[in-house]
Amino acid sequence: IVVNKRSNIEMSNKLAQELFEYGRREFVGQSIDFLFPEIKQLVANNDPILTNAKKKSGETFPVEVYVHEFDEFLFAHVQDISERMRLQT
Repeated sequence: IVVNKRSNIEMSNKLAQELFEYGRREFVGQSIDFLFPEIKQLVANNDPILTNAKKKSGETFPVEVYVHEFDEFLFAHVQDISERMRLQT
């Protein structure tokens, strides 16, 4: 997921669209808290952000979000960790 400095989604790939159950056009222009209610602004970091994500259906699930900066954009790689969390409990 590509995010601008105002934390608005600029673009997403097909995997992100499938994970969150949204079409490409539904993502673009949305604030990042649209997908991650606990995150108001993304910041590039070496460590993953552990948070909950929200699908179009309203279902929430645990994710790790890796954020990297390039020029004026942030790239968020999202990994669903539901299975890992289930196995840890």
